[in-house]
Amino acid sequence: MRFVRRLLLLLCAACIAGCSATQFAYQRLDFLARWELDKYVDMTPEQRTRFDVEFGLFWDWHRRSELPRYAATLRQITARTDTPPDAAELARWSEQYGALWNDALEHLMPLFCSLGGSLSDAQVRSLLARADDDLADYAEDAVDGRETDLRDRAERSLNKSLRRWLGDLTPEQRQRLHEWNRTRPWIAPEWLAFRRSWRDALADTLAARQAPGFCPRLSSLVTGGDALWTETQRADFAANRERWLALFADLGPSLTPAQRQHLRKQLLGLAADLDALSTAPAANAAEGR
Repeated sequence: MRFVRRLLLLLCAACIAGCSATQFAYQRLDFLARWELDKYVDMTPEQRTRFDVEFGLFWDWHRRSELPRYAATLRQITARTDTPPDAAELARWSEQYGALWNDALEHLMPLFCSLGGSLSDAQVRSLLARADDDLADYAEDAVDGRETDLRDRAERSLNKSLRRWLGDLTPEQRQRLHEWNRTRPWIAPEWLAFRRSWRDALADTLAARQAPGFCPRLSSLVTGGDALWTETQRADFAANRERWLALFADLGPSLTPAQRQHLRKQLLGLAADLDALSTAPAANAAEGR
């Protein structure tokens, strides 16, 4: 169910949109989430009501509990802009981020279980058909075609993301990114194979959505999908993570004073936005509903 991942990415996007855009996006998160779900399932009025209620509970928890944690994490990162972390410390930050992601997943599971168990056969077929479309899109974007073209696209995307947080990159930094991207193993085909396995496991799980144990089975699939990794995938995905950590550890000491200042401004501004959202009156949160 790519919707699960898209919903969390939507949550992250709403939290990192930047300055006033962060508050605008987050205050309308329920509308955006329902709009995203509508791409996969044409909900009945009863399902829409249930979704609104249960997503509202999640949203309230996330605002009060998680946004302060995000803000605190951003300030920890800001404090290290002048003494960049090494790969080991970046790995710890990555694990901290993963814990926040997992907490959000666990709190969304009542919604997924309730909605999943209420789906009709036609809705399941629609959801799986959209999942197949997502797989085809990913294959086109990251697997099919010449690898050199795929790498060029990935490099442009990475450069764009870094410019947002750091400002203009130096020629040396751009060259480092180019060399790293050109020589790294291309694991997109393995990721596509895993996603196809996950889609098939989802189909099997939804086929038994009326049977006892459906929710624990769905929860295991959503929160522990890496159990489907093959041994080769597990090793390659871990190695890929290490390569990303090494890249950012290498880039840290190369940041110019202007880039460090730009990064601090971006991070602290975002942290302030999240703090403001976490303490906003509940009535404000309802404005986007």
